[in-house]
Amino acid sequence: MRFKAMLLGMALTSLACAPVWADPAAPAPNADPIAAYRAYEAAIKAGKLVEATSFAHDAWQAAEVKWGASNPNTAGLAYNAAWTAALNNQPAKGIEPAQRAVTLAPVAQQAYRPEEAAFLLAYNDFFAASAEDQPKKSEELVRAAKAVQGSWGDILIVDALIAVSYALVLNNKSAQANEAAAISLSELERINPSDTRRRPMALLVKGISRMRLGEPLDAQSDVLDAQLAYGKMRRPDDADWGKLQAWGLVMDSVARSAGARDNQTGSRLRNDRRSPRYLTDDEEKLIYDRKPECADQPAPRRIEGDAIRALAASKNWIHIGGVFARVDIKADGRIENPRILGVVPEQDFSRQVLKALNTWRYEVQPGTLEQCRKDLNIAVVFSIN
Repeated sequence: MRFKAMLLGMALTSLACAPVWADPAAPAPNADPIAAYRAYEAAIKAGKLVEATSFAHDAWQAAEVKWGASNPNTAGLAYNAAWTAALNNQPAKGIEPAQRAVTLAPVAQQAYRPEEAAFLLAYNDFFAASAEDQPKKSEELVRAAKAVQGSWGDILIVDALIAVSYALVLNNKSAQANEAAAISLSELERINPSDTRRRPMALLVKGISRMRLGEPLDAQSDVLDAQLAYGKMRRPDDADWGKLQAWGLVMDSVARSAGARDNQTGSRLRNDRRSPRYLTDDEEKLIYDRKPECADQPAPRRIEGDAIRALAASKNWIHIGGVFARVDIKADGRIENPRILGVVPEQDFSRQVLKALNTWRYEVQPGTLEQCRKDLNIAVVFSIN
């Protein structure tokens, strides 16, 4: 995370002897704007980001009292408070200073541009909203992001566009979601092309939006690219990795149905003579860990257990579900340590999946190595009524 110092002009120079708080965690009441801003800088340097947000807010409020609305430093400190709150994931605290930065933009001089303040306001307003209210604020955030596209200097714009893409696709605005996801990828390439955390998520939501637009083969390809961008698990039982696998199952099933009439995924699929994309062996090695010692071992074979029965989806926008689970198998074939790594479309389906997995039993050949009975992947695709 990068922070920048605001240029506060002559006011900082003329008040260079103002007191500095020794402890950035304990601001004085009615703080002088210069002292508060220096405490902000000290907190940033010490890595105390939550405190930095409070000090940035204190500096702006003190400037309102001491310097007034006509001073460009007041505008700059309002902008800094809004920007710091956004970076530190405290959007509710950034709304008021962002509103003030928009109002004071005409006197801000070189501190910021009006459209930058408008973007911060839309960003904080969106992320401070409830999940139910975010779709209502999505289009304003997209407009604000477009106004600073190509010039915004940090990763906030990428985070905004990825999040707003999800909100739009869930609100049945797939074309806008696809556009926002495409812009997020373009901005990521400009700002931080080596970012391996955000790229997979942007590719995933791009794929979801294209699926809803009736472009199943392109959607499947986007999700495979997301899996490749993420690579192998980054932590044990990695839920982000599992989510990508579950979506991959769904997209693969939808892509194979491309061109069919009145199929389970609906009638919006476009006829497409292309074939679904398959990962090459080299690509699979980038995503999945293999156990060379198990290559010649007979794979455990399921011999009994309940079928996975899907619940009715509360959001009826997808008619295929995907589950990516992982289990360990005891020597007698019983399941232990079942866990869900990814489930689509709703997390509530996990209960049904675990209920079924706990009834499963496998045939295990004598002499099967213990490590070859661990971390068995279970991939399930099912129809949702």
